[in-house]
Amino acid sequence: MTGCKETPGSLGSKHEWSILESTAGKHEKTPLEELMFLDVEGYHLVGIPSKGRNIWVMLNPANVPYYKQMPQANFSLSNSDFERIRKTHYATFTVLECLSSHMDDEQLTKH
Repeated sequence: MTGCKETPGSLGSKHEWSILESTAGKHEKTPLEELMFLDVEGYHLVGIPSKGRNIWVMLNPANVPYYKQMPQANFSLSNSDFERIRKTHYATFTVLECLSSHMDDEQLTKH
């Protein structure tokens, strides 16, 4: 069967990127000091403070790619912040795997 596979350019994926882009735009002028959790149209987002800017990650994307972050930048995540995100139970397995790759090595050696 053709035409059933979800692609990154699909309507669902574009809608998810639009939500992420809109959220990032609304909050770009005010750097976060701690994690910020938002619910937008049934999607759960987390704002992560990073070097004076905000990184936004969609915790429960339903369309490929299954990890969406804006802006595309490297950031570090503490173990306690990772646990706060995990304990929301909104983040998909793929999102948690991607976020774990951003954990500070220093934080990882403590546990």
